[in-house]
Parts: sequence; structure tokens; C-alpha cells
Amino acid sequence: MHNELKSLILKVLASKNTGTLMNQLCSLRGHLNSITTIETRHNLIVSTDDHGWIIVWDFHTHKALYCWKGHDKTVLTTRILDDHHILTHSKDSEIRIWDLSPSQIGKLTSNLPDLTFNELTYLNDETSSLVAKFPLPKFDSIPVNSLNFCNIDYHEGLLITPSTIDSDNFDIYQVDPIDFNISRLIHNCSGFKHYKHHTGYIEEINGTKRDGFGIIMIAKFVNHERFFIGYESGHLLGFRLEFPSSQSNFTSTNTTQSRSIINKEPKISLVYYNEFHVPNPILSIEVLDSTQLLVGSTGKKITVHNIESTDILNDEVREINVKYKGIQSIQVINNLIVTGTWNGVIKIFDTKNDFMLVDKHEIKLPRLNTLTSNHHQNDQLIESSQKFSALRIQHYNSSINSNSKYKNIVLRKKSNKLLVLVGYNNGRLMVFEIDKRE
Repeated sequence: MHNELKSLILKVLASKNTGTLMNQLCSLRGHLNSITTIETRHNLIVSTDDHGWIIVWDFHTHKALYCWKGHDKTVLTTRILDDHHILTHSKDSEIRIWDLSPSQIGKLTSNLPDLTFNELTYLNDETSSLVAKFPLPKFDSIPVNSLNFCNIDYHEGLLITPSTIDSDNFDIYQVDPIDFNISRLIHNCSGFKHYKHHTGYIEEINGTKRDGFGIIMIAKFVNHERFFIGYESGHLLGFRLEFPSSQSNFTSTNTTQSRSIINKEPKISLVYYNEFHVPNPILSIEVLDSTQLLVGSTGKKITVHNIESTDILNDEVREINVKYKGIQSIQVINNLIVTGTWNGVIKIFDTKNDFMLVDKHEIKLPRLNTLTSNHHQNDQLIESSQKFSALRIQHYNSSINSNSKYKNIVLRKKSNKLLVLVGYNNGRLMVFEIDKRE
């Protein structure tokens, strides 16, 4: 049995990707727990885990720049607002906006304990004295519904979240991260009420059945005036924001920042709804281009929606069969769609070739499966996929200068790369390159 196990482990370690596009570049180790979100901007990576830890990494060096325990519970959503501010949303009922400007981080890192970031894996959440040695950056917070586990979204100064009163409804905030200014524009808006108004829906009188769409699972901005919401019921609703006065806008570049303020409450109207995924809860929404939306659920299919359709109800959607349940993440870059499902399988589809599958990637792990038969137990070796918990893709330009003296040779062999960052349940963050082929 020992030899069989050794042989299988060697076989797994020797094998490479099952497909032809994804090639592993490196692995970042710092999280003790399951990684829940990954965000990227320029040469930075921000990753979080289900114990509330936040780590900011440098692409060039593969080193952590700083880490802290930002929340008491799982981080559900992370958004990089600009070069110096990030937003995190957690099950601890708080959204926090963190100031990561050089002056802030400089003060924090100057007083760090004598512990290198390569040793971060030894951090223990229960060791409060050690956690206290990694002080929190300056932040501001917004309370959210404590029963919520929805993915929120941010776009150019607008933030959409489940309502603080009812997780079936949503709130919209205007956020100015520069001055830590937060104001609520829309309060406790019901998508179901908009749906009933447009469809003439008649509520059922049934004491055992809950009416409505259930809780909000995910929200996604397409642009500053349009956003979509996916519900527990599988319904997809699209809304338009109409600003009666000056339109709120927040833009940021490396050198300039500008913003304008909304003086009146915007008007919300329903512009799209689709029922394809009913009764499967919607798990993922991603913009394919300015006119199309990709939606995944607990089922096996991704739907492609024409969001510029003049019909509010649009049942004519394109289907992509992923063949695995639980489409946890959808990412789009160039002409590629990268998807990840509950079982840990990552698939890549080509939009230029009729959504053809061009690669499939999974990490196989050997494990023992104990079978019991007639009072006898037999151990059988089987392979299972390592479960991933977060997925992000990034167009990486290795010519971006780093202030660090360290340079990674592997990442700098080419000037441009398409990278896939995958966070796993064991806390490992792995970086893959997509080989761009014509």
C-alpha cells in the first residue's frame, strides 16, 4: 500500500496541466485559511481569507508588503478603489474602506515585529498579542445586513450593497475614498416590487411558501448608470440609474483624481429581467463587453445576455455548457472566458471561436477512500481535485517598475502576460500564465 501511494504521489507531482494554455508561474504562501477574494491593480495583489486576514502582495517580488486582520469573519468582497484605497466587505456586518497610502503604510511597517513575511504562515488568529502587532491601517466603515453573504460591487464612486434592513433589497451609496466621505443615495429598494410592477405579477397566498426572489446573491455594475442583481431564486434583474442633477463621478489616475457630487436622489427603473437560471441561485456575473453579460449559477450553464435589448423580458439567451455544477466565478480577458466551478475545475472558452472550450485545468490530489463491506474495511487510493475558493485574471505588464531591489526572472521574461490567480482552500495563492495563441 505504501509503494502504491508513493507511486501515485510521484505521478501527480510529475504531471503538468491537463490543458495547453495555463502554465504555473509561482505560488504565494501567507494565508493560513481558505482564500476568499483576490483583486489586482498594476503590480499589486490583494488577497483575503475566511478569518478576515488581508494581505497586500507585490507582483514583482512575490513578497507581502503588509498584512492585517481586517475583519472578525469571512471577507466576501474586495475592491481596489484607486492607487491608495481598498474596500473589503465581510460577514461581520461591515464594509471597510482602508487607506493604504505610502504615508500610512510607512508608519505601520516601521513598527512591525521581527517576523518576516515568509513566516506569515505561523500567524494564529487566537494569538491576540501577535495580531495586535500588525496594526490596522486607517479606515472608515459602513454597516450592512448581518445575515448577508452577497458579493457587493463598486464603480466610479457608487457602491451597491444589500439593504441594512432587508437582505432581499439593496442600498446604493456614494463613496469618496479620498476624504472618507460616505452618503446613502438609495435606501431599501426592492427589486421584486419593480418586477411585480412591470409584469403584473400576482402574489400567491400561501403560508408555507416564501414570496419574492429571496436574498440578493450578487450585484454587478456594467457602467455608471446600469447594474444587475442576481437573486437566490435564480432571477436576474437589470436596473438603470437616472440622475436628475449633476451625475456623480469618481475617476483616478496615477497623477490626478476628480469627483462630482449628486445633489438629488437618483431614480431607479427596471430595464431587464431573465428567469433562465430559476430555481438555481445565481453565483457569478461578469461583463463580456458593453452589450453582453455572462451569468452563472449553481447549475451547469453560463448564459450570455444581450443587455442592450429593448425588451425588458428577454428569454433569448446563449448557453455555454460548463458540464460541472456551481459556476463560482467567471472572468473575462481579451477574447477568453475563464470559469471556475465548485469541484475545483477551471475552464477557458474562446469567444472568437463560438465559445469553444480551449483548456481545462485542475490540480489533482491523492487521498484515501475507506470502503466498508461485510465488516471489512479497505483503503482505496483515489484522486480528487483541489478545491479553489477565489479566481482572478489580470493583464500584467512586467515593464512596470518596482521600487524593490528584488526582480523575478520568470515574470520578466516577457513584457506582457495574461495571468490567472487562483486561491485555494489550503491558503495557497497560485499564479498561472495563459499562453496566448492565435
